[in-house]
Amino acid sequence: IIIMLTILYIIISLFLSFLISTGMYKPVEKLVNQILNTSGNSINENKSKVKNEYDFIGHAYNDVIVENKNMQYVMNSLKPMMKEKLFMNIIMGKDINQQEISERLDFIGINFGTSNFIVIAMQIDGYNEFLMNYNEVDRNLYKIKLISIVEDIIRSQHRGVCIEMESDKVVAIVNFKDEMALFEVKEESVKIASKINEEVKKELPFTVTIGIGRMYKDILNIKQSYKEAINALKYKI
Repeated sequence: IIIMLTILYIIISLFLSFLISTGMYKPVEKLVNQILNTSGNSINENKSKVKNEYDFIGHAYNDVIVENKNMQYVMNSLKPMMKEKLFMNIIMGKDINQQEISERLDFIGINFGTSNFIVIAMQIDGYNEFLMNYNEVDRNLYKIKLISIVEDIIRSQHRGVCIEMESDKVVAIVNFKDEMALFEVKEESVKIASKINEEVKKELPFTVTIGIGRMYKDILNIKQSYKEAINALKYKI
């Protein structure tokens, strides 16, 4: 009788183990099938290379992390282009509202205040000579350097961006603190322009002429400041 009870106990234990393992396996199997149905080729290819479903899920997780990093890299690479497109649209007075501007600024990581905007335009002096003396790659590198110099100077104390507006011109949008008075903004704008001139002379093989527009409270009105800055280029600073 004892022997029979022992055998019966072993059979019941094996049966229960089978039910438990099957019950645990079903959700795993379902998860694997969901991954296969919704994933790309790289994850599907891993299915034939792994030992079991748990190993496969580990590989799938790693692939998702890699794909997310690649997507983040792509988005970060696009941000300079998106910045240039956004500010070009604002400067040119394209149809864009405050909410769109705020959302795009947030996405590209630019934190602007709500008022006190001014445009500073810079034109490369002797541009025809610049074209003859340097090839396209060098010209673009010098323009990138110019934009970097301008943004570094502005961001040392204020908020702002700089973009290439025309082949011979770059434009900076400076956002001063809300509490700054108009006369303070004017004085600070002249200081920024002078500092840009000094740094360009030291760092680049050309000089620039600078024009400054008037201050506007609303970012949507910087198109007018841009026109004033371009018009001011005739008065060499």
